[in-house]
Amino acid sequence: YIQDDFDQRRRRAADLPDGTVFDEPAHRRMCRAIVDRLDAYDAGTTSFERMVFTESEFVCRDPDAPYTGVMNMFAAQLLDAAGNALGLNVDYTHRCAKWERYCSGNTTTI
Repeated sequence: YIQDDFDQRRRRAADLPDGTVFDEPAHRRMCRAIVDRLDAYDAGTTSFERMVFTESEFVCRDPDAPYTGVMNMFAAQLLDAAGNALGLNVDYTHRCAKWERYCSGNTTTI
């Protein structure tokens, strides 16, 4: 059964070099970071270290809900633009191509 094989790869795959696996889309993690930075901004902080968010494999390669993945990426891109317009230094890139090693057949580049 192909789905079981995909689920096993998804559980083994790490989203960061240190082995971290994200279990939620980037826009949710970005929202928490932006809220924290807005609180810090209100408290007087004016400069922020750059934070880069990428998507997890489960968003990039979910065969059951590809349009949901695209909407997750769209939401994250909006947060990237809004956060940077406010000077919060929050960046986003989906980097879905890094999961292509598991693809076979037709692939769609987003």
